[in-house]
Order: sequence, then C-alpha cells, then structure tokens
Amino acid sequence: MLRLKKFGFAVLATALVSAVPAFAQDAAEGVVASGLDNPRHIVVFGETPVIYIVQAGAGGDEQVSGAFGTAMRGLTSGFTVITSSGDAVEVSGFPSNDEGGEVSGLSGIEVINDQVWVSGRDGAVASYVYALDPASGEIVSQIDTLATETLLNPDGGQVDSNPVDLSWDSNNSILYIADSGANTVWKWTEAAGLEAFVTWPESENPVPTSVTATPDGSVYVGFLTGFPFPEGGSRVDHYGMDGALIESYDGFTAIVDLLFANDTLYAVQFGHFDQGWQPNTGSVVDVFSGEVYAQNLNFPYGLTGSAVAPLMVTLNSAYVGAGAGVVINLSDAEAYSAMMSGEAMAEPMATEEAGG
Repeated sequence: MLRLKKFGFAVLATALVSAVPAFAQDAAEGVVASGLDNPRHIVVFGETPVIYIVQAGAGGDEQVSGAFGTAMRGLTSGFTVITSSGDAVEVSGFPSNDEGGEVSGLSGIEVINDQVWVSGRDGAVASYVYALDPASGEIVSQIDTLATETLLNPDGGQVDSNPVDLSWDSNNSILYIADSGANTVWKWTEAAGLEAFVTWPESENPVPTSVTATPDGSVYVGFLTGFPFPEGGSRVDHYGMDGALIESYDGFTAIVDLLFANDTLYAVQFGHFDQGWQPNTGSVVDVFSGEVYAQNLNFPYGLTGSAVAPLMVTLNSAYVGAGAGVVINLSDAEAYSAMMSGEAMAEPMATEEAGG
C-alpha cells in the first residue's frame, strides 16, 4: 500500500524563484533537499514552482534473488513533492531492491494533466509506469512495460524492462519512456497505447537512460552504454516525431539524464568507471557546444530547472548509503561534492546500469 505523508520541509521559497540558496550554513550552500535515499530523476512544474524528487529507496529486510546475487527488498522507494512555500508531501511504499549497494526502485517522474506519473522496477520481477492521483497518492492507471517487452521484444535480446526516464510531449499528447533494459524508447498515447518508438540492437550495448521531447516535437535520447562503460563512449541521438534519426552527438560518458532548457540541451554524465564507478567524476555539460557547466560531481543523476526555478541536480544518487542524497543548485554542486569528498562512501561496484 502506498503511503502519503505531509510534513514541513526546510526549503526557502526564494530558492525556487531565484538563485538564493535554501541553506547557507555548514558549507551546504544551495542545498534544496537533503536526507534522501538514492535520489534519481527530478522535475519542476508550474509558475509557482513545485519540485518532484524521485528516490529509489534503501532496499529492505526481505531477501530475494537479484541480477547478480542476493538482494534485500523493501517498500522504501517513493517521491517527495516540495512546494514553493516549503511544504512537502512524501509518497512512499514502492518496491526498492538493494543488491550490494546497487539500488533500484522508482526512477522517472513527470507531471501530466495534473497527475504525477512515475516509472520504475521491482528487481527482475516487474516494471511499471504509474499515473497517480496527487491528492491521495493512489494509482489511477498504469503501463506494463515488461509485459509489452515480453510480447514484442523489439531488440531481439534478453527480455528485460527498466523504464528509467519519462518525457511528456504536451503539444502532441505523447509520453516517451526510456527503457534501458529493453534498449528501447517506448511511445505511449491514450489512443494507441504502448509501442516502440526507437530500438537499438542488444549487440550495440546501448542502454538508453534518458529521453526528452522538445517543443517542436523532436526527441533526444541519451545513452549510458553497458559494461565496461568506456570514457567518451556515450552519445545523444536526435529523432524526429516519425522516429527517423536526425543527428548524433558523440564523445560523452555515462549519460543518465537530459534537459532541454534555455535553448540548450544539458546532459548529466554519471561518472567514470575504473574497476567500479569513481566518486566525484560526474558532470553536467552542454550537448551542442561541449561546454562544461559543473564537474567533479559525486554521482549526479537528475537535472531540472525552468524559467522560474534555477537549475538543480541530484547528487549522491547511488553507492553512498541511505539518507546521503541531496538536491542542490547546479551552481553550488561542485563545492558540495568537494566538501563531501573526504567522507566515507560505499564501495562502488561493477554493474550493468548506473544506480539501477
């Protein structure tokens, strides 16, 4: 059962409508939210902005079989909603699996027609996209990506579904779902349901982890790539609404999120891999120009911002233990990661997908 909890949250409204940080003490300038369990994607919505933060959770006490061994499962995944006034609502009760520090649960989030849509997986057992009633937190509709992957298996490889990112094209009422397990970006409409938009062969080891639709109806897709996660081996593909490739941008490393804003396409690079994911090697870059906006970040994941809210990024999204995740203004992310660099982190591990 999903749980809905309202509580006060230490966030200043000025942090949402300007670059003024929420906290200015203890070397934590620019922190918007802290104490998070493996935060992943994040969105900001509305003219009086509201922040939605996904947390993959912290596993639990139930021992189950994972992809690489034993996993600990619990209903600790969920998301937090923070208003511009500083009030917050926490929706929890989604499955979370912790496999030796590799935590999976909820990952993607979008706000569509006053409903909150989330995506995630329950280990290898189930994958889902849910539409939730924002007042009650109850599931009002769902998309079963694993069932469609089992039926269609568009990449022709091992049946797997991990819907890690969502993007809503409001002009055309299309929901795009980046499914890193299926090596597919799905396209969903109310009329046609779920169908494959673009698929890449499993032999390419692409692992699409991020998707964003632009106002002109085109779609950008970012790739993590699979093991051994080569530096400079990721790319961003640009597609038309018909699924035809327009252009590719190469030379990136372990992309986990894209954001189209300010006429710029931002990419979040999770980090470098060398016998494990290396702390403080993540960054946020400009896909078009190659400009680096922030570097030396500790396991960044989601990026958001709008005309009325500054750019914000989730840090400590994996491998750092429960309660260590934060959302921070991008302008302060490097300093925060440097401050954290001396603290003990969980040992990185070699896995198929970053943080999930």
